[in-house]
Amino acid sequence: MTISVFVLVPHLSSVHEQKKLAVVHVVGVNDLEVLASLAEQGDIGPQYKQQQFKHANMVLFLLHVVHLAIFVQVGVSLSARNVRWFRILDQVRQGLAPTLISAVNPSGKDNSVHVSDAWLRSGARFCTPRLLVCCLCTPKLTRELDNSNPGDPASQRERRVFFKKLYTSLENEIYNVLRRNWVLQDYSANSLFTVPAKKSFVYILQMQSSQDPTGFFLQRLTAPHAQPADSISGGQDAVSLLYSDHIEPLVRGRPFNDNINKYSGNDTHFEFPTLAQWAAVANRLHHVLVMKETAVKPLESLRSQLDTEHKFSDNRCSKALPLAMRVYQDGLPNHYTTDKHNLHLQNAIAYFSNFARGKCFDKYLQELRENCERYWSSGHQLCEVMSLTNHHCVYPFHFTSEQEKVASCSNQGAMVKPHCSKLRSTSGCNCGRRQGVRDDPFTLHDANVLFYSDMDKKCCHSCDRIPFPTQPSVAGDSLIIPSAQSEAANQKPVTSPPPGAAAAVSDWRRGEADPEVSSQVESVASVAEKKLPQFFEDLSLSEVMELGQHSESNQGQPFKFPAAEKPTAPPEQVLEPPPVACDLPMLSSECPSAFLPKHNTWSLLKVSNHGGYDPQNGLDLPGFIHGTNFLLPFDTLTVSRTAEEPWPSLDPASRPPLDPAPRLPKPKAQPGFKPAVARAYVGFEFECFKGTRFFLANRDNMVKGPPTGQDVALRALKTDVPLYHVCSCRVNKNSHFSQLTRIHFIAPPSTCLTLHPVVKPLGHDGPAFFPQVDPIPLPCDSHLVLRLPFIYESSLGPHPPPKDPQTASMSFLQHGMVGGPSFIVT
Repeated sequence: MTISVFVLVPHLSSVHEQKKLAVVHVVGVNDLEVLASLAEQGDIGPQYKQQQFKHANMVLFLLHVVHLAIFVQVGVSLSARNVRWFRILDQVRQGLAPTLISAVNPSGKDNSVHVSDAWLRSGARFCTPRLLVCCLCTPKLTRELDNSNPGDPASQRERRVFFKKLYTSLENEIYNVLRRNWVLQDYSANSLFTVPAKKSFVYILQMQSSQDPTGFFLQRLTAPHAQPADSISGGQDAVSLLYSDHIEPLVRGRPFNDNINKYSGNDTHFEFPTLAQWAAVANRLHHVLVMKETAVKPLESLRSQLDTEHKFSDNRCSKALPLAMRVYQDGLPNHYTTDKHNLHLQNAIAYFSNFARGKCFDKYLQELRENCERYWSSGHQLCEVMSLTNHHCVYPFHFTSEQEKVASCSNQGAMVKPHCSKLRSTSGCNCGRRQGVRDDPFTLHDANVLFYSDMDKKCCHSCDRIPFPTQPSVAGDSLIIPSAQSEAANQKPVTSPPPGAAAAVSDWRRGEADPEVSSQVESVASVAEKKLPQFFEDLSLSEVMELGQHSESNQGQPFKFPAAEKPTAPPEQVLEPPPVACDLPMLSSECPSAFLPKHNTWSLLKVSNHGGYDPQNGLDLPGFIHGTNFLLPFDTLTVSRTAEEPWPSLDPASRPPLDPAPRLPKPKAQPGFKPAVARAYVGFEFECFKGTRFFLANRDNMVKGPPTGQDVALRALKTDVPLYHVCSCRVNKNSHFSQLTRIHFIAPPSTCLTLHPVVKPLGHDGPAFFPQVDPIPLPCDSHLVLRLPFIYESSLGPHPPPKDPQTASMSFLQHGMVGGPSFIVT
């Protein structure tokens, strides 16, 4: 039989066995030596909390394997901190009971140590240990005792009365405090420890400052009767009294019963294990409580309960966390964007910061962020894709293709469907004769190609189309352009018409041309764009007027030029380097030379002849504001010849010299030719998202009625035309902008004109956009409609329509759009 006693004066120090008595002591966390060792390690705060947790685990372990527990403290008062500590240990003990029972009596394992059922029902404890309190005299009390006269009987009598009252008051105070805080209960098996009801459990010891407290107790407990008498307890040493009152009955095999009130007559469980049993059970409990080989939830809660600051912070932050989540969710729509999520998250963090305190602030702040992020991503996240007009997709987070969904590692439950902002606008087709409803575009292909392709099937399929150069084949998503060496190898020199071309033209006009010669006479549309301007420069003015004249029998037919000679191929074969990739979507000044776009974002159609336009009534097209559907007239150069005069020769030797005055409107012509002018028309059509259309007369005003002179048109051609203009229709009492959508151009018969539109949506310093690099030769006697892109995109990204007048004023169509020999410069 072994009686265990531990002295609470986080490691198990030693075990002292004397006959049937085993003494186990543990050093407290507030011991000076322990604090000094923690201070040497650096930051004492975290180390102290960890050491306090280990000390609590050790005390909890020893309260399961001892019969008596001696609590030693300095002073004659019980601290409220100790009372709270006892309550925490009692709560953890009750939660650990099932775990400790299974550890003491494991099923299916080595169960060599016999443990009775009553032992297990008691929570794997030998008994409910009895607590004894030993108070060490303070220096002040020690000095008062030393100053007294030990030989004076009256003085000794006063000391005995004083200490008797002190013992009684201390016992009553400690007992009442423990009872009020439910540390002591009527039935001792439900308590962490007990105190005797009829015996003294408080002892006051006087010890020299140079003595070791641990050695002092171990020496007195192992040899209690060999010590000298102490004057404090009236001639008998306090440790001897402790031994005789509590330890000696246990050594003789008499258990104590500390039940009170209605349970005073009930027996309590009490075990007297052998040393082998005690060591085996203590070893199993030590693995669970001290070494923590398995994770036990009550022990994890012990750490937070011991740390008062941590517990206060945890309680404060845990109360503020759900309130902060309500602040985050307040006023949120069903689906919202990242900006709204961040705004509400900042509001929730600000609210949380006003109420949360302590060391748990960062932990709960991170939990708040995660909760808000989890709430947003679980079905409340709005699609973040913006349309080309700066409008959000209104759908929840989704994918546009199955490939994109498979490649994504998150949000696998999202739907697969195209983007949609639920904003629709009215827009005309390529020729402008029909209007349709278009969805808000999200890609450049939808904005500039797909919508107009669908409208072509309904309206523009009957019009003659003048194509622009595009990339014939596209590999992947990158556009392929030839390199500079390849371009130089494939470049063909431009030659002037061969001698005798004029005679061939005359024979062809009289119907007397040879079939081989007739096959060489090609139309203007078949002449290469690069050859046409240079061909015009090689001709004299009189020859241009002569070539621009039609016979009466060929009115309404396109003007034709003789084909140029094809140069012979170079004898050496040039190896082309590998092609160069380019990701620019539109042809602009940023593109390298010989760049070809993937799709035609511009469109040029011939909708009718010159006579199809009525200057008095304007264009009969839908959506135009009344009085703004008139084109601007201007004069172009043409000639007429008399019937008796033959066609002049195109021989370069017979060309008359050009007039030295380049700005004269009527240059000198050869005898027999009368230079004449023909009326051409131009119109800059603007269209808003509601489908309202109008022609612009100048930078600030719309066309109002049929124009009478050509001054308005010439001023418009010589100045930059704004790309955006304030529309006359209003939406919610707010003005909005119309965009330059089409350019109408009516070329009269017998004229040679070119068109080269250049758009700068970002101002003078931004990139310039154009349908092709060289000017576009226009067929005469035709009504042409040039449709401009709806959205412009460069290396900086898409350029949506502006929202403010300052940004809108920067975009323009560059002047000098119309050229050619027939264009009169005044």
